Amino acid sequence: MNLFDEDSYKLELEEVVDGFKEELSKITTGKPAMTLFDGIKVTAYETQMPLSGVATISIDPTDIMSILLRVFDKANLDIVKEAIEKANLHADVLQTESTIRLRFKPLTEEDRAIKTKVLPQITERYKSRARDLRREYNDKVDSLEKVSEDDQKRSLERIQEILKDYEEKIDELAKSKKEDLMSI
Repeated sequence: MNLFDEDSYKLELEEVVDGFKEELSKITTGKPAMTLFDGIKVTAYETQMPLSGVATISIDPTDIMSILLRVFDKANLDIVKEAIEKANLHADVLQTESTIRLRFKPLTEEDRAIKTKVLPQITERYKSRARDLRREYNDKVDSLEKVSEDDQKRSLERIQEILKDYEEKIDELAKSKKEDLMSI
């Protein structure tokens, strides 16, 4: 018998992992990735909307180091370009009359080394958030009265098991990002 809400605990840990994924998506690898555009918003038609609401985004079939944005309405071309430049994607931005092309430059060895050094710090920050959740749930279980010590112990062990699974997810994501950074 669990003395805590396992589903809520997992949901909160999943939110930590999702935040980690979002943070990782901001670390450019020198290769175009569609996730780079997830957080970019533009104000068009007096409404703030995701970039995908005003343009199609695709990898340029003629150049795998480029992303092509086809803006639906040419009147939005300048605001899309401005939003892209503000997002600081480390790419050259070229505008034609109806498209915007982002040309990504391969990372230098120095850039790769710097980004690889930052990765463990980010990883540890998110694992620390997960451990903080564990501490909260442990405290809730410890504060319960009129429950058997065995039930408390089992619940605390289960909280730790679940945390370990999510820490492994974070480690796998970090490992994958490091491999992406180191591949040319």
